[in-house]
Amino acid sequence: NKNFTSCFKEKAFLDFFFKRLRPNTTGRYEEEFPWVSPCGVEMNFVAVSDRPIVFTAADYDSPSADEAAGGTGTTAAATAAVAGGVGDSDANGQGDRLYFAGTLSVPFVPSDLVLTQEG
Repeated sequence: NKNFTSCFKEKAFLDFFFKRLRPNTTGRYEEEFPWVSPCGVEMNFVAVSDRPIVFTAADYDSPSADEAAGGTGTTAAATAAVAGGVGDSDANGQGDRLYFAGTLSVPFVPSDLVLTQEG
């Protein structure tokens, strides 16, 4: 048996959870939990200090594992979580990538970085 916290180390679970993560527009707990990740009949409400995505690695000039498998390499949550959106990869579908969750990634475009008053 696996306990609840061990799920947070499994790449497949993390990808599953973060692919479904989206802004909370359910009409329930929106103030306390601005993000949700639906899972079947369950709704996982998520509270965050800033954005729900934490990038754990960077790779330069390489397609993501999801793209190599025919996926898009991005999720709605990652796109919504990155201030100002994210840039595109190069013409060959490759480019610098930021990784999060288990194996998910988004393009890294340094010109999209911003410094806010909050840091």
